[in-house]
Amino acid sequence: MRFLLIIFWLFFPALAQAACSGEDLRPRLSAKSAARLEQAVAKVPFAEGNHWIARRGEQSIHVVGTMHLGDGRMHRVMRQLRPLILSSDLVFLEQLASNLPEDPQEVIKTYQHHFVMPRGKRLDQLLSPADYDAIRLQAQLLGISQDIAPFVQPWVYSRRLRASGCGPRGLTGPRGLDERIRRFALKRGIALGALEKPGDGLRAFSGRPLKDQLRLLELNLHNSFSNNDLAVTRREAFFDENLTEGWILTSWKRAEAAGRDRAQIERLDAQLFRRLHDNRNKAWMSVLRSRTEKDILVAVGAAHLPGRNGVLNLLQRQGYILERAKFR
Repeated sequence: MRFLLIIFWLFFPALAQAACSGEDLRPRLSAKSAARLEQAVAKVPFAEGNHWIARRGEQSIHVVGTMHLGDGRMHRVMRQLRPLILSSDLVFLEQLASNLPEDPQEVIKTYQHHFVMPRGKRLDQLLSPADYDAIRLQAQLLGISQDIAPFVQPWVYSRRLRASGCGPRGLTGPRGLDERIRRFALKRGIALGALEKPGDGLRAFSGRPLKDQLRLLELNLHNSFSNNDLAVTRREAFFDENLTEGWILTSWKRAEAAGRDRAQIERLDAQLFRRLHDNRNKAWMSVLRSRTEKDILVAVGAAHLPGRNGVLNLLQRQGYILERAKFR
């Protein structure tokens, strides 16, 4: 069960952390910085909007950008989306929990290669003594015993180090927008599909070269950027339907905090973004191309929508006509 506990902490870390002390960084920008940010956002295809409609022939695909952790403001979003879900022939999510083995031990057996170091490699031999002491503390917080801690891949600890205390908001906070969509569709008997297999998201982290995982871990250990500010800025940008703005700004601030290591952290963060977003977006296109249903709803993390290799631009390249729709 230890690896299941790791998964919980990695992808829902804020559920068990202190109260949020972060703030939206955008209102604090100088006029010069705000203008620079506006220029950067303008270069990104489909930078704004959480709900778009892609039409080609008789087929319509509603693409909805989601946030995986919940917020009370999603009640209003769901009021807008429920009629659309009911009229859909198929609802696609990134993944479906129903595709996982029912036996937790089988989950561990199937996916543990995403978490375990290559044979013969140990973190306590690859990191400095001071850095590994810090990792031992993170292992304790993740519920990983000290005999197993050296054999856990660096990306696991990096995820934990980049967690914030700014998690779900409201009584139904643990349910992100994608989970709310899944529950409603399931309750109403609407067909559900998965754009990828379980483990594809994990592969984006674990498939990177070990040397890059190690370097990013070292940088995360010494980066002073506030994860709470990152979380709040991106959350508020999501509800402003301009996650691109929040993403670019927090990426800049994180790089600035790295000081002389700025170029390295920019490279490694860009590498992860390509694997976690761009590569998966391209793979999802083949899934969507195979569908003949007339009305499809696709609900994926909002960061997958914008950009040259974002879902929206990729659909446009395939001949779909894109139109922005109301989100809330």
